[in-house]
Amino acid sequence: MKKSIYNETTKNYISEDLIIADSFFLRARGLIQRNFSKFDGILFENCNSIHTLLMHMNIDILFVNKEFVVCDLYKNVKPWKFFLFGKRSAKSVIELPAGTISRLNIEINNKLRLEK
Repeated sequence: MKKSIYNETTKNYISEDLIIADSFFLRARGLIQRNFSKFDGILFENCNSIHTLLMHMNIDILFVNKEFVVCDLYKNVKPWKFFLFGKRSAKSVIELPAGTISRLNIEINNKLRLEK
């Protein structure tokens, strides 16, 4: 079943073919040795920090709180950043292709919805 993330504030989809990193393997692998050719986003639930070690491309990052409201964001993050921490209120992280935040005008306080 396809999963997606809808931005209720801007009325558009951020991701229409989302991977939910819900296993140890998926969480550990993330985007290492992968690209966005078979999916357009990864959601890490119960997570408020990430790294981009071993990645080979830039990415956009959204930190969302328990209400799935964007509380922090980073555009065009380069590989080999050790740790990126969102605000303390962040409960999940969404990794997206670089340029997604700008292209879709995603901003802090946008209300998102996970569709499973």
